[in-house]
Amino acid sequence: MKTLYVYSRNGCGGCIAVKNFLKELEIPFVELNVDLDRIANEKLKRDGHRFVPQIYADDKLFMPGGWNTIRTMRRHEILERLK
Repeated sequence: MKTLYVYSRNGCGGCIAVKNFLKELEIPFVELNVDLDRIANEKLKRDGHRFVPQIYADDKLFMPGGWNTIRTMRRHEILERLK
């Protein structure tokens, strides 16, 4: 199974919302706070992202639209994409 990564930053409302959503669905994820993790911050910049949250499965963007897309998904749909 692929690892789900949530790139976040301190004080980000969308970041808090996506983490709470994934916790409610009992979907494991790893948080990478770009305020604290220089390498995570550099990766997002290299990939052309200027905003968080960004959600990755392993090293690839999980879904276009980020939080706006994932919040419409059901648990089984997310887990299926992580296989």
